[in-house]
Formats: sequence, C-alpha cells, structure tokens
Amino acid sequence: MSLKVLFPTGKKYFSYGFPNHPLSSQRHFLALKEIKRRGLLNNPNLVKLKTKMVDEKILTLFHSKEYVEKVKRLSKLGFGFLDTSDNPVFQGMYEIASHVVYAAIKAVELVVNGNVNSSFNMVGGLHHAFRDKGEGFCVFNDVGVAVAFTLEKLKLDRILYIDIDAHHCNGVFYSFYDEPRVWIFDVHQTGIYPGTGFENEKGEGEAYGTKLNIPLEPFSGDKKLAGILKKLVEFANNAKPQLILFQAGADCIRGDPLTNLNFSLEGHLFMVKKVGKLADKLCDGKLIVFGGGGYNYDNCTKAWINILSFLLEKNNGRP
Repeated sequence: MSLKVLFPTGKKYFSYGFPNHPLSSQRHFLALKEIKRRGLLNNPNLVKLKTKMVDEKILTLFHSKEYVEKVKRLSKLGFGFLDTSDNPVFQGMYEIASHVVYAAIKAVELVVNGNVNSSFNMVGGLHHAFRDKGEGFCVFNDVGVAVAFTLEKLKLDRILYIDIDAHHCNGVFYSFYDEPRVWIFDVHQTGIYPGTGFENEKGEGEAYGTKLNIPLEPFSGDKKLAGILKKLVEFANNAKPQLILFQAGADCIRGDPLTNLNFSLEGHLFMVKKVGKLADKLCDGKLIVFGGGGYNYDNCTKAWINILSFLLEKNNGRP
C-alpha cells in the first residue's frame, strides 16, 4: 500500500463554479494560491493528478443518458438554467463538470488499487445532483458516479459515505436509499435547503439500517461534536467499510453566509481527524475527502489546507 496522497489539479478542474454566484471558481483559485505559498504541492508524499474529461459511459453509471445529453446541449447554448434557478448555465459547463467527475473516478480507482492511500478532491463533493436532474449548485454528482463506479467496476460491496456539509446530501442519499452496499452517515442543518434528511429515514428493504441522518439545529456549534462522534463510530463499525468517502463541506464552519451550523475551524478539523482514524482502523486508511460546500472563501482556504496537511502528515507518520 502506497502512503501517497492524491491531489487532482488542472485549470478546468479548478474552474468549476458559476458566474456571479455563491459558488464561484474563485474559491478554488484563492485556496490553491495559499496551498502553493505554503509549499504543500512540493511535499514528497503528494501525487498531483492532471484531470481531463471523463468518458460519457462513466457518467451514465449514475446519471441518465437523457440528463447527460441535456447538460451537453445547455453547455453549448450557454444561457438559461439547469433544472433549477440555483444552477445558471454557462458555456463549457459540461466539460468543466466532467473534469470534476474524472477526479473522483481516478481517486477511487487509485485508492482501491493501492496506488495511493488517500485523496483530497478539493473541488468535488457535488452531492445535490440526482440521476436525472441538477440542483443545489451541482451539475454532475461526482460522489454518486464514484460510488456507482466502485460498486460496478471495482466490485467493492461495503462503502461508507460520510457527509458533514451543512446541507443534506439528498442526491447521494436518495439515489442509494435501497442499496445495502452503501452506508451513508449525514450531518446537516435543519430548516435550510434542501429541507430533507430526517432521522426516521434509515434505508429501505435490505438497505434498512444502512442510512443515518443527524439533523442539527442552527447554531449547534462544537458542543454537539461529541454526540455526533459517538454515533459515527458505532455506525462506521457496523458498516465495516472497504473504502470511506468523506464530504467535508466547509459551510458548516462559523461565518458562512448561507448557513449557521457554527462549527469552529478546530471543530471541523477534529471531525476530519476522527474520520481519518476510522479509515485507518477499518479499511487500511483508504479515504477520499471531498471539499464540498463553503461560501466564506477564507474558511474554505483554511479548512482545505487543514485537510490536505492532515492527510500528508497522517500518511507520513504511518509505519
């Protein structure tokens, strides 16, 4: 097992975002500038992956062919909205979103095959897109495609997806609601978009018990982290995962303009470290972290540097 950390990169990849919008590509380039300034990209344990467009056949492992064709058509048109008003269309949308999915596919492939131990997909975690529609700033659901790829192509049968983004991971959660091979643990704020993710939703059929929502009231803050952690450890132990995917959205951090879950940067990093320890204990460290949401760009930069630094230090310190 290589102890390297994968870091997808490339102009198209970092360009994911919408013009005049809370999710602008600026947040990625600002964070990247600081990551470079600190020399993290020169760390000997970091493997840079130049992204490219993903094969359309990979997209349709999760998304319907009709939806993929619609994204292509609107991308060429260059104006209007993709299904909902929070996804304004822009030229090149298809190509740029495709790069984000490629990063997720290569991450799971390289981690599962042992070429690297973990990956930080800073731009990824687009968890609101459904199989046949986009919403919530998400064109393609890179997490959903990666999960489908891991099940169908890599033949894993125990995947754990953890999500602490302030918004419920509806596109992932309901798309795999009846899939017993996919365990989902989601922490989110109540009373905000998308308004889903209730405690009584635990999966259906053979998948009952493989899904767990942890809705939190606004301003919950770090005082709730201990209770979350206890539930997470129990859930993860029951899942017995071969791979952990973790959407570590920075919009749960205090000062975000769209949410007010109010975790501190230290609390956010605490959760990241605990997930890392779970991965070490349960699946030989095989972990993919997605940057997810976050609309206070300073918070994003600090949180993402924390994540990348932790992964590099964790792998460097393993025997």
